[in-house]
Amino acid sequence: MIYGVNTAVSACVKRLTQLDYVTNNLANVNTPGFKAERLTFVRRSETPELEENAFSHDLVLFTDPSYGTLQKTGNPLDAAVEGDGYFVIQDRDGSNYYTRNGSFTINRDKLLVTPSGDPVLGQGGPITVDGKKVEIGHDGTVNVDEKSVNTLRIVKFSNRKDLVRIGNSRYRDPGTAGLQEEEKPAVQGGYLELSNVQAVKEMIDMIEIHRSVEAYLKVMQTISEQDKLAVSRLGKLYS
Repeated sequence: MIYGVNTAVSACVKRLTQLDYVTNNLANVNTPGFKAERLTFVRRSETPELEENAFSHDLVLFTDPSYGTLQKTGNPLDAAVEGDGYFVIQDRDGSNYYTRNGSFTINRDKLLVTPSGDPVLGQGGPITVDGKKVEIGHDGTVNVDEKSVNTLRIVKFSNRKDLVRIGNSRYRDPGTAGLQEEEKPAVQGGYLELSNVQAVKEMIDMIEIHRSVEAYLKVMQTISEQDKLAVSRLGKLYS
């Protein structure tokens, strides 16, 4: 019965791993620019037909690239990218990361920054906002008191699947994502792109996973009871 137990355990572990991603999607349902992740397992072609365990499958993680709904916020510092573009943000170590979360603010040095304090980059480097009236134009131009001070740097990637997620709707380019400057960016000032997570779908997936895990646990319990019964009967036979 060991083979049957191993199969049930492996299947249960896979479903629990998928549950981690479903719960993470739900946790980010209100995170601007967040993209849902889907986890699947693909059977290896060289795997023997009767072998069924966690090592006989490759984990495949897919990021849903669909756009989230644009929501008007009324905050002139917010911005949403239309199309496949990403904002370029400078990390504390001087490197760049990329995001579609355009929830920005101004720090004490009068720089346009993310909520965590990382500078938003424009075509001329970090964007200084020194004035009262701020507007972000459809082409990404940042206007302060009706004067253009910089233009948001928007980039796109020919191989988006190679982007590495680093949390909070942020991505890094490992050097293989095919970074390109967006020549004609389209930006909506005063808007944010909402998460593309569909809460109802994620809840349905969560319920389905919970039910399948319960079924696997019952199978393991049944096999364990059968093993005990078989050992008991074998002991009586030789006693």
